[in-house]
Amino acid sequence: TAGGIPFILDEPQRTNLVTYSNQLNLWNRFNNITKSIDTVVVDPEGNLASKYLKNSSSFALASKDNISIVANSNYSFSFFVRKGNFSIIQLEVGFNINNVRISYNIDTNTFNNVSSGTQTLISSSSELLQNGFVRITAVFIGTITNVNFSFLGFSQVNDFIYIFGSQLE
Repeated sequence: TAGGIPFILDEPQRTNLVTYSNQLNLWNRFNNITKSIDTVVVDPEGNLASKYLKNSSSFALASKDNISIVANSNYSFSFFVRKGNFSIIQLEVGFNINNVRISYNIDTNTFNNVSSGTQTLISSSSELLQNGFVRITAVFIGTITNVNFSFLGFSQVNDFIYIFGSQLE
């Protein structure tokens, strides 16, 4: 019950395996990237809490490392993204060559899905929200037991993009 009012949960409960998913300062690795809280852009929940990732060199990476998963199981990853001055975001889940990677272009609403190693991408989708954010979701079969959850690959110095609500379930 919630406050004495009975209710039925019609969706299965899940646990986000990316702990502190919106607290980028608690993530493990940052290569050539500036992370910040932007108090101007309203996130999909209506708060001033979206973050931006900004490239400070030739290749950028923000990663939450060493997430335990069960091999040969289906997983879903999702996040919200909004264009800054750059329109392409890449997300990779895996370790070394055993990963699944998606690349999404906000301007064209198109995916460049890349599945490599032993991970298998099942599906990917996008949902445009009214406030300029896009929810990106992908489902894959995890075939290893320890993965990294990484945003990567901006083109130029000072390219940036807004992210919010990273999840791996």
